[in-house]
Amino acid sequence: MKLPVFARNVATLMTGGVIANLLSLAAVPVISRLFNPDDFGVAALFVSITMIFSTVATLRYEHAIVLPESREEAAEIATLAYFFLFIASCLVSIIAVAWYVLLPDSSWVQTMGLWFLALPVGTLFLAVPNIVVNLNTREKRFRQIAEADISQVGVMSVVRIVSGFIWSSTVAGLVGGLLAGNVARMYSLLGRRWGNLRNGFRK
Repeated sequence: MKLPVFARNVATLMTGGVIANLLSLAAVPVISRLFNPDDFGVAALFVSITMIFSTVATLRYEHAIVLPESREEAAEIATLAYFFLFIASCLVSIIAVAWYVLLPDSSWVQTMGLWFLALPVGTLFLAVPNIVVNLNTREKRFRQIAEADISQVGVMSVVRIVSGFIWSSTVAGLVGGLLAGNVARMYSLLGRRWGNLRNGFRK
């Protein structure tokens, strides 16, 4: 018996989420042995700040992408979200550089070091996939979203484990894994539409 469309979509998303969580859970024992708590602390601080910035940078316009009836209107909202993200990233860059130069002895700079200057990059890498997720949601590409969640966790875990084995414990390995995972997620969400970031869903 075929499941209703809504039930199939929910099942697809849940399956992707479960597999992604299982991959993450399987990687935890290995990653926790390769990296020391200090590096985890810096990486966690970096992730926390970039998650906050990426959440507000688009002014939450990405959630309005699914509302319009026409693709053209949705594309305009997506463009607006990208625009606000670009402006926010520029502002974060200016603030981060000014803070780093003028307040080098502040606790933030002392704790994060040069990673403080990478906050704008982290903001971009976390925010762009969130916009593309809503573009795919609008087009009911739930399988693509599920695959993107799996690829994100898989790539992030592999990069962190390989980095830990080769270079031992570094913040770069942890943060690099996070950024690589988001790149993989974005690539999976966009598919072959790299040249169509404006609307992300033209066939």
